[in-house]
Amino acid sequence: MLKKYFFETLEFTDLSKRYVLLYIDIPRNRDSITKEQLDHIKKLLPLLNKKGVFPFIKFINYQWVGLDEFSGYRMNGDTRP
Repeated sequence: MLKKYFFETLEFTDLSKRYVLLYIDIPRNRDSITKEQLDHIKKLLPLLNKKGVFPFIKFINYQWVGLDEFSGYRMNGDTRP
């Protein structure tokens, strides 16, 4: 639902053209990714998502310095900063 009502909106699509996007996910069906992919994701998560909350969106600069972040998703389409 977050994908449909947030990431696939025209507003997000237009805004995201100014950024480099990195989408990291651990799918519920872990058979859909390789062991190497899962290992790589597990190395990135502590660097980018220290609390381990999902969904989690983080804005970083080119030096990996956190600029802003928000987590959570309500079924009505709202995100929480």
